[in-house]
Amino acid sequence: MNLNFVIIEDNINSQKQLCEKLKEYQLVNPACTFQIQTFISFEAFLDRKVFLSLSEIHLIILDIELPGENGLEAARILRKQGYDGDILYFSNYLHRVRIITVETAYEQNTSFSTVKNILPESFCQCHRGIIVNMNHVECLDSSVLTLSNNEQLTVSKPYLKQIRNAFLLL
Repeated sequence: MNLNFVIIEDNINSQKQLCEKLKEYQLVNPACTFQIQTFISFEAFLDRKVFLSLSEIHLIILDIELPGENGLEAARILRKQGYDGDILYFSNYLHRVRIITVETAYEQNTSFSTVKNILPESFCQCHRGIIVNMNHVECLDSSVLTLSNNEQLTVSKPYLKQIRNAFLLL
C-alpha cells in the first residue's frame, strides 16, 4: 500500500524528527510505503505547485502553533476545500508551558505538572493541558467556562466535577 503524507510544521528539527519516526515505522512495516512532503507553513502548503491533489493525501500532520494560519484554522480550511482524510494535530510544547495572564502571555521552560503542583488552590485544571484561575471565571454554563476577558474554555468530562465544586466555592 502506497500512502501520501504531508507534514506542516514550522520547526525544521521537528519536521526531521517526524520524518525519521515515519521512516522507522516503514522499516518495521515494509508492506506500507509512503511519500512524505513537508511544508513550513499552511500558506506554503496552499501555494504548492507540483504535488498531489487533496484527494490523494492520506494523512496531514499539522502543527497547532503555525505562523499565519494556526493549525486548527488550517484544518477548517482543508475541510471546506473538501479534504476528508485524516488530520493528526500536535504541538511542540512538550517541556514548555504557555502562561496567559490578563495583561500578557509568556512561555516557561518547565513541565505542565511542575506548574500545576506549585499553583495556589484557586487554580484548577479544566482540560488536558489547561489550568484556569477560578478567580477569573465569570460563568459556568454546562461544560463551558467564561473568563473575565470573555474567553470561553471547554471543561472536559474528567475535570467537570472539580470545576463545578470550585465554582460553587467562589
